[in-house]
Amino acid sequence: MVVVVASRIYGVPGVDMLGLIPKELQTWIGFATGINPQSKHAEAARALTKFLSTPPADAVLKPIGIEPFVE
Repeated sequence: MVVVVASRIYGVPGVDMLGLIPKELQTWIGFATGINPQSKHAEAARALTKFLSTPPADAVLKPIGIEPFVE
């Protein structure tokens, strides 16, 4: 048995996901985005950042163990 971040084991051949640790016992890992002011692709970065907080992104991320952002 091993305890790892859920998103690291989803889809790994031969690995069965037994379940998640109860929420009250979990330590959450937060992710943040940042955009370099000199970026040549700042608009694309802003669009991606905005997309990551939408229901369509949640639909892709949640099945692989990444919970949606809650402020």
